[in-house]
Amino acid sequence: MLQEFFSTRDSKPLSFVKSIENHDGLQILRLKGNIDTSTIPEIGKKMWGNRKKLGLFNKNIIMDFKDVKNIDTTTVAVLIRALAEIKHKNSTLVIINVTNKLKTMFEVMKVEKLFSLYDSEKEALNSLKNKG
Repeated sequence: MLQEFFSTRDSKPLSFVKSIENHDGLQILRLKGNIDTSTIPEIGKKMWGNRKKLGLFNKNIIMDFKDVKNIDTTTVAVLIRALAEIKHKNSTLVIINVTNKLKTMFEVMKVEKLFSLYDSEKEALNSLKNKG
């Protein structure tokens, strides 16, 4: 589902997607590179244009920021919007390998309590397992 969503017409992943993995009823979206004002229009176009058609938010999602090089406040805005959509579908968004910069942005924008942040994939999987 996420694979189809975050791919171009020729099935190549978008520039900020390292991989998408299915894992026991959830999907892990591994991000890379820049997720900032240079890529947000691409994300927004894909995410908000196709979300209903593909049922994007019907599963729990883990977003892995391990290989993300640059973020800015637009990253936080997109995450807030995605979180609202995911919660509306009674699913969960979990973020792992969060950079100090992203943690600081969450704190400055006073939205850190909205997100489930984990240092490792194992912690996130255990948390989701316990919620289920």
